[in-house]
Amino acid sequence: MKGVIDLSVLGRLEIEGFLVIDNQGLVLYLEAGLSLGGSFGGGVGLGFSGSFVLQINTSNVARTESFGPIGSKTVQPGFELMITASINFLGFAQGYGSLKVTIRDGAFELYFNVHFDLAGLEFDATGFAGVYTGADPGLALLLDVSIDANIATVIKIKASGKLKINTTNTVHNG
Repeated sequence: MKGVIDLSVLGRLEIEGFLVIDNQGLVLYLEAGLSLGGSFGGGVGLGFSGSFVLQINTSNVARTESFGPIGSKTVQPGFELMITASINFLGFAQGYGSLKVTIRDGAFELYFNVHFDLAGLEFDATGFAGVYTGADPGLALLLDVSIDANIATVIKIKASGKLKINTTNTVHNG
């Protein structure tokens, strides 16, 4: 499946993907991109774009499927959702980031990376959280944050920090 939805003055949505249901299970691959602004938001300085990829495979092996305009895609067992987005408001406030959620092999994992800029105040955060079952159950967390503020060259702040927690006996994502 491949399609485009023109949202007129709002923007555009593009979608492509495939769904296979057979004796091995279900395989879904769905990718979408959205851009908003156009003459509606662009006129007031508002812009937004984003995309996501959703993958679901209910079998216990990786599945490679081919579908016309998309080509060949390999979908790992389990669930995965990746979201990427950016926003701009009058050039005064901007932000972008990504989020990835994965469920597979007795593990739930979440990754994120975000950046915000609000008139000279910049904030970054990168993180990971995982919950694990099985032979080595537990929790793993990693949070890395930073702030950089330069307000009218009078106030300057620069700070960063990191939090790491791992209750398992295995290294997970650093």
